[in-house]
Amino acid sequence: MKIINLLVLLILLMPAAFATSKIPLLAVTETDNGTLTGSMAYASLDIKPGEGRVFIDSFPLTKLDTQISTRFAKEIACSYLDIDCSKKDFFYVIRASSSIVGGPSAGGALAILTIAELQGLPIPQNVAMTGTINSGFLIGPVGGLKEKITIAGKSNMTRVIIPATTKIQKTEDNKTLDLVEYGNNLSMSIIEAANLDEATAQFFGKQLRNKTYNFTLEESYVNVMKDLAKELCNYSDTLLVNLLDYTLRQSKPFTNESRILEYNAFELRDKAVEPAKSGKYYASASYCYGANVKYRQAFNLQLNYTKEEIQDLREKFEKSLDDFEKNFNSKKQETITDLQTYIIVNDRIDEARGNVEVANEFLGENKTKEASLILATAVERLNSAKSWSRFFGTGTKKLVLDKEALKEVCLEKVSEAQERQQYVAMYFPKNAAQISDDVEIAQELFNKEKFELCIEKASTAKADADVILSSLSVEKENLGFLVKQKLAAAQESIARQNAKGMFPIMGYSYYELASNLQKEDEVSALIYSEYALELSSLDMYFKTKESVSDVNKRVIISNRELIYLGLGLILGLLIAELYYTIRKISLKKKIIRKK
Repeated sequence: MKIINLLVLLILLMPAAFATSKIPLLAVTETDNGTLTGSMAYASLDIKPGEGRVFIDSFPLTKLDTQISTRFAKEIACSYLDIDCSKKDFFYVIRASSSIVGGPSAGGALAILTIAELQGLPIPQNVAMTGTINSGFLIGPVGGLKEKITIAGKSNMTRVIIPATTKIQKTEDNKTLDLVEYGNNLSMSIIEAANLDEATAQFFGKQLRNKTYNFTLEESYVNVMKDLAKELCNYSDTLLVNLLDYTLRQSKPFTNESRILEYNAFELRDKAVEPAKSGKYYASASYCYGANVKYRQAFNLQLNYTKEEIQDLREKFEKSLDDFEKNFNSKKQETITDLQTYIIVNDRIDEARGNVEVANEFLGENKTKEASLILATAVERLNSAKSWSRFFGTGTKKLVLDKEALKEVCLEKVSEAQERQQYVAMYFPKNAAQISDDVEIAQELFNKEKFELCIEKASTAKADADVILSSLSVEKENLGFLVKQKLAAAQESIARQNAKGMFPIMGYSYYELASNLQKEDEVSALIYSEYALELSSLDMYFKTKESVSDVNKRVIISNRELIYLGLGLILGLLIAELYYTIRKISLKKKIIRKK
């Protein structure tokens, strides 16, 4: 009897084992006079079996960008823990005492909340955090830090986690404020965190990830990239020889313009030597591509084409471009490498086609020389596309990359880019304009059903916004640290994908370019490292394609679960039957005693 009662009690108590996680959020509220003041909010999360959906219940109503950042935080958390969340639904509840300013500043805290619920970890209610969550698991800078720390102190917080390199803030009167000292005066510890590893250590007192990934390059990538760089650089040498040979044979001296082009091309070709020696083949190939454009432009100037000759060249080139595009785009994408190769090649095809349109306009205006120069660029753009196309089919891990999947990811990336653009507009309206234009281009690509190019354009637009936000409170002397931080995160992201049989060819190419530039041009290195981060994290948006064996395993597991369910029901019936039998015997004994 006691056993039966215990079983019933355990069943009744089971829901308590799945208590919903809750985390304090630091926000800002806009007052009637337009100033910002700190505000507290709270977020809770419940995870149930489902289809990977995210539901948000907020009061007062949050802005769309907050909803977008919540979805992104969920994706980041699942990726961080390397958990497949496609069979779970996430129910977030956000409650605030007043209307809070929207934005992605709660992204880091929401990622912590999601991690806690997925891992069954308690969240200390006296610790708060503010900061965006970015690709590579980085915590990004946000505005209103002083106001947020002030409200945290009034809300009995003892520890506040802020993004790395943001503890020194500039005040309105151009003075500096040390937020650590400011927090100490409010009896709080202010701690900087650069990434989720550091943030989770503060919340949970331990590292949640012990797995490390070796940063080794995919052999197929190295071999193809090496051949590609060698091919482009050898082509540079051929173009130079042909240019000099033609000039000598025709006894036609260089014009000033063609001489400058030839000199600039020679400099670019020379810059390609060192990266190739150190195995940075993408950087080497990029320099040689630049040299090829200038060599061909110089050659076209020396040839001094007539308008009719240029029209003939344009028609032949367009035919070649159309044939290549049709043949390449007929291939089926199956891997991350395929997807990113498709993007790279089609980017170059579109640029070449745009060059042709500009050449036509020049011809219509009888600007023969200008048409000749832009057509030279188009030719080299197509040559570059052909070189990059050889990467197609070199990936191994297959993903679901059908039209619907690409469409959904395109929409998600556009939403993320819009969210960041709106946040940038709050602090740097002028800088937000270019990002807004890029987001519009991404939306146009969506309307044209060019979903792959939409994903890339939205990703780079978001990256551009993150570059501005990440340098929000960073002094010039800390820029190098920021670049190293992002490169390290990109390196880990690439290594993690590589370990899964996926190689993000675009992400790695930008990583290599940023590494090559970090000493001579930190600003460009920061931009390219951000591109590397964004384009090395696309795998988390796509489902892995199941093999026949995977499907069979899933069917076996499902059948096993049905067997267990059946056995559970039978056991339950046996226990019930035993219970009633015991009860019946007990009643009979009582009746006998009474008699």
